[in-house]
Amino acid sequence: MSKIFDWYGKDFEQGHQGFDSLKTTFRRYAEQLASTPEARALLVAGDYRIEFLEYDWRLNDAARNGKP
Repeated sequence: MSKIFDWYGKDFEQGHQGFDSLKTTFRRYAEQLASTPEARALLVAGDYRIEFLEYDWRLNDAARNGKP
């Protein structure tokens, strides 16, 4: 999972629109997030551990330099 979800995770725990955790958010959007039925089932069940990837700051530089 993107490090952004780690940094802003509290935003998903405030109860807005029924979201009280990242897993609740992922469960609600499982159809859009998962590419296989197995992955969707895993998101819906919530029986997994979230790991965060390091953020790639080069993504920000590309936009400023006019690169796609």
